[in-house]
Amino acid sequence: MDASVVRPAPADAPDRATSHQALISLPAADGHVRTARRFASRVLSHWGMGSDDRNSVVLIISELATNASRHGRSEMTVMLALSQGMLSIAVSDSGRPCPTASRLVCNDPDEHGRGLDIVEVLSHSFAIRETDNGRRVDVDVLLTDLEA
Repeated sequence: MDASVVRPAPADAPDRATSHQALISLPAADGHVRTARRFASRVLSHWGMGSDDRNSVVLIISELATNASRHGRSEMTVMLALSQGMLSIAVSDSGRPCPTASRLVCNDPDEHGRGLDIVEVLSHSFAIRETDNGRRVDVDVLLTDLEA
């Protein structure tokens, strides 16, 4: 599988060097959400992230990978980049553009549709971008428990 994620820095973002990066590309299927979670947990543990931050990030990735597996056509990609106490997450899929402006809408909010609300609460910032090849969700998480 060809896995490439292009993530330009926002124009107002400070120039900060990335100390760690990791990427995984998987088929966009429900069965691979667990693989994305395990990948993230292992990488973040290796990078010295404490359990509270790691649990929050794994939950974010679980929600985003679930959306990608349900709405993507063939593959999803999870990218992690750690820089100076900030973790950037990019989850992309090859799904068709969403008919709604920027949020996936569900007819039964009691059953589905709360994942992006969870992501919003746990993150410093997040954005959903439609691309020619699918969609990408970018999330920044300010870390509180990172070993030196």
